[in-house]
Amino acid sequence: MNLRPPDPIARPARRVALTGASGFIGRYCAPALAGGGHQLTLLQRAATAGPEGAPVAGVPVAGARVVAIGDLADAATASGENLVNALRGCEALVHLAGRAHRAIGDEAEALALYRAHNTLPTLALARAAAAAGVRQMIFASTSYVHGHVTRPGQPFSSDSPLAPSGAYAISKADAEEGLRRLAPELGLAVSIVRPAVVHGPHPTANIRALLGAVRRGLPLPFAAIDNRRSFLGLENLTSFIAHALDNPPPPGAVDAWTLADAQTPSTPEFVRLLGAATGRKPRLVAFPPLLLRRALTMAGRAGMAESLIDSFEIDISPVLARSGWTPPLTLAEGLRRMAMAD
Repeated sequence: MNLRPPDPIARPARRVALTGASGFIGRYCAPALAGGGHQLTLLQRAATAGPEGAPVAGVPVAGARVVAIGDLADAATASGENLVNALRGCEALVHLAGRAHRAIGDEAEALALYRAHNTLPTLALARAAAAAGVRQMIFASTSYVHGHVTRPGQPFSSDSPLAPSGAYAISKADAEEGLRRLAPELGLAVSIVRPAVVHGPHPTANIRALLGAVRRGLPLPFAAIDNRRSFLGLENLTSFIAHALDNPPPPGAVDAWTLADAQTPSTPEFVRLLGAATGRKPRLVAFPPLLLRRALTMAGRAGMAESLIDSFEIDISPVLARSGWTPPLTLAEGLRRMAMAD
């Protein structure tokens, strides 16, 4: 099925600059914000737009203006004038673009690559935004800045310290720390959004693989796994971004929000929810988690073993208590929408 138009998010109309409109999050977020009345300026590598506005994943972004800025990694090392001009007339900037996957093996090279694509462009955009008169910035970081594994009864939350491991998370944490230093100097109101693993229409990576396995009726050796995993629906993330646009911190201040759906299922529970969403009963079989971890690690899939077997739990009570936002969809509802669109 094609990606259905996202639910409009009704807000007072503002001119909002957006990076990453063609990415997994942006292709849903951009039409939703535009449908709610925001006027979008899409910062992209190349300018392509039709008479109904720029299309994102086949969904027109009504009234969007597209500005070609080239590769953000290149723009970050240039004078910045191009970014300043692209941002003029905007009131807010939502920065979703970034690099999430690498194709090289060396960790030092990977960290340099991620910093070039994630850290430096974020700080360059903040400086350019302030120079262009933009008053607010929302930065999409990752919940992995807190670490990759939680212990029983010790979930991460917005109040947890930064303890990133791995090049990707380090580059995002570096960007966060840079924004904290820059915001008072620039007078920029900054909201940092740290999503858990995001699910939604046309998912990627492990969620896509699990969804396909459930649909094909493949046996999945996860029945014996006892863990807690947090996820975040694409609709819920987009809803929070819209909420943050309306509720910025004071000028020069930074707030940070670690986000997830309210429910934290185990891996087998998550697979059963996928089954319910697709109308298929998953074939869960019991296999010792220790042996499963060893098998995946020997196959070069240690990261997959971690995401399937270990816990990664997020407590969103600080977000609910302090932000005034609540997730509009349950995990089950979000997975059902994902399955219908894919």
